[in-house]
Amino acid sequence: MLLAVLLNARPIIAEPTLAERLCSGFERIESLQCEIEKTSVAGGKTVRMISRVDYRRPRHLHVSITEPTERRVIMDGMTLYYHEAGAPYGFSRPIDDLAGPWADSARNIPATPMEHLLKLRARPETPLDPGEDGATRAGYAGKGRFAVLSADADGRLLRIAFYASPAMEELTGEYRYADFVAAGPGCWIPRLHEGALSLPGGESIRETRVVGNLRVNEPVSDTRFDASCFFSNVTFVADFRRTYEGSEAENREKQDRD
Repeated sequence: MLLAVLLNARPIIAEPTLAERLCSGFERIESLQCEIEKTSVAGGKTVRMISRVDYRRPRHLHVSITEPTERRVIMDGMTLYYHEAGAPYGFSRPIDDLAGPWADSARNIPATPMEHLLKLRARPETPLDPGEDGATRAGYAGKGRFAVLSADADGRLLRIAFYASPAMEELTGEYRYADFVAAGPGCWIPRLHEGALSLPGGESIRETRVVGNLRVNEPVSDTRFDASCFFSNVTFVADFRRTYEGSEAENREKQDRD
């Protein structure tokens, strides 16, 4: 009798969380190319950043920024290279040795909310009542804040809200997504990202990203990820703080301190 029970037993498999389902959809992206215009407003100042992005799985990335300053990031699957126009040195390290925001950029998929979802999918999920728009909602507790995902019936991520606590009484920031493009089963890429975050001291920052010329799962030339094609006569260092050593800006700072 016991043997029959054991043979007929089935393992209990936990249903994927909303964050896991959304991540799974974006992870179907094999390659992506687009242009991104990001506008940030904080402290009465507006900064616009324009970039061209090429991405290919796994860990191949090329970001060329033309405004407000010229910068370029390339990942060739093994190594990251970064250089800003006018800087004496570039920054380079093996991708496996990266930490912090640099490591996050190696895991992220451009033009998607993956930068936030990757931090949530490993956390326990708290199911929440549907929103006023009928959206499916789920909460995730983290250090000092409670994140809430809202998705519609088609699996499109509509909003990520951040609260000071699970009581959801104090909203500290949010991202809203719209103008979606279907890029595969369960994969909806928003071409409009709008964010607002509260800063210490009562100030806030608002950010808008507009994604244009989006192409998904189309071939991307290997040369786009070949650093030697774009960084001629650039000396790279493994410490990002050294990239401005000896520059005019650094010399002026030293003179001011003296």
